[in-house]
Amino acid sequence: MREVLAQRVDVLLVLAPLGGIFDPRDWKNDVLGGGPATTATGSELRLAASARWLEENIEPGDVVFPYSVVYFAALGAGDEASVLPYSQRTLVLRAAERIHTPVPRVIVAVPLGSVRLDVQGLREALGAGFEAHPFGAWLLIEGTGPYSDKRDALAAVSHALYSARDAVYGESYELVWYFRITLSALCGAVKDGWGDSCPPALAR
Repeated sequence: MREVLAQRVDVLLVLAPLGGIFDPRDWKNDVLGGGPATTATGSELRLAASARWLEENIEPGDVVFPYSVVYFAALGAGDEASVLPYSQRTLVLRAAERIHTPVPRVIVAVPLGSVRLDVQGLREALGAGFEAHPFGAWLLIEGTGPYSDKRDALAAVSHALYSARDAVYGESYELVWYFRITLSALCGAVKDGWGDSCPPALAR
């Protein structure tokens, strides 16, 4: 399967925005799915359930976040979805230019690794219009729109990430780094693109 994923990654790299984009599996830690094959969140075993859900549910027009190994396993199903990079507000804004509105749905992936998740607390924090799908090492959060514009889609992604950040417990430097980088990039993109507050308010 790794060979198949590698071929799909080559395609995604060609389509990705220039600058700052690389194969997450090259990371020594598992924050985006890399790391040792036997323990990484990007291993075939740990990806199986989340990839299967994506293959069955992702649809054209969806916005998925972030550029991460979990989507490589279901790339065939998500060819017409918009994948946003995980860092640098300029890259997020550049990728957002290709989003077609209204956005029917956002899907956010969080590499939990071995930390624990307060599922009930997460669902309460997310509120109406969102659903949490925990798959062991991976958490997928689905936000159902439609989101009328790109700013609202990015705000929905941010809301999902803030809610997930506050619902995990256990030590993981990599996951702390992941939340800090992704939320900073999203907030910066909303500030630069729309002059909005950070975190961006989610239209309900």
